Amino acid sequence: MQAWPSLSRRFSTQPLFMARLAPLLGRKSSRWWQQLERRSTSLPQKGQVGMSKIENLELSWEMLGPEVGPIEAVVTPRGQLSREAARPLAAALALHGKRVLLWDRRSTGNSSAWAPLDAESIPEQEVQDLARLLDILQAQSAERSPICLIGLSSGARLSAMFAARHPLSVSRLILLPTGDFYSVATLLAQAYYSDCADAAETGGMEAVAEAHGSHFQMLAKGSVRARDELLAADLMEFVSAMRQSQAFLERFQGEHLLGLHSFEVATLQVPVLVLHHGFEDDRLHALEDATALAEQLPDGHLVVEPDLAQFKKAAADFMHAV
Repeated sequence: MQAWPSLSRRFSTQPLFMARLAPLLGRKSSRWWQQLERRSTSLPQKGQVGMSKIENLELSWEMLGPEVGPIEAVVTPRGQLSREAARPLAAALALHGKRVLLWDRRSTGNSSAWAPLDAESIPEQEVQDLARLLDILQAQSAERSPICLIGLSSGARLSAMFAARHPLSVSRLILLPTGDFYSVATLLAQAYYSDCADAAETGGMEAVAEAHGSHFQMLAKGSVRARDELLAADLMEFVSAMRQSQAFLERFQGEHLLGLHSFEVATLQVPVLVLHHGFEDDRLHALEDATALAEQLPDGHLVVEPDLAQFKKAAADFMHAV
């Protein structure tokens, strides 16, 4: 394509995609995240694995803990990472005898690399996806009760949005949130969505699949199926979804939880544990946002804990509290 070389030159002259976010994580917080997401040989490595089809979308999931019984918790990882990033935390929670669902959101992990949206934006669509996935999985169980949602960064956004839209389905929330104290809403909107739309408009879906630093490139490199799904995507639909998703995140400038406005946060009636590692060099997940969010919540509790074992214990204790 004639336009693709100009996009390549653009990639080489300024940081795009996830590279935009690198300066926001300092050495201490980066190391903490890496350790949190590192597998432990002492924890269960695999649970019951499945794939659920929802129209043109396939969602990959895994169940940790007891083989039967109701789903008691859902863990959603940060960023655009696969469920593997959240496995150590989920496995630690499952050790306490709870049935924990790990899942790959659309365009992550082993789920569909691309599928048309019903909602206006990807963040809103992810909430619908989880609701429909739970309907499918819980239909197989005679028992169905409210669930604890655990989310890290973008996973916290999804979990809180789900609780706001499906309050009767949620028993409590455990969040390590992303807020806009350091004006990251616009940066995240660019890194996740705007840069992808620019690539598609300049070089088509092939450019998206080959854009260095894009999570779509990583999906395409790791799976022939994912690459085929991306190349088959309707270009205009893809660009529209990216622009709408960019606009969605940008609406939350000045908020302490991207995805919900302060008046929506105040409507969350379930107990919420706001977790933070305490490292000030993490400007994507500012301690100031976590502190303010806990104060905004009707039943918010803040725990600042850099020690990983104690961090996981705080999450487990809160999840099991009556």
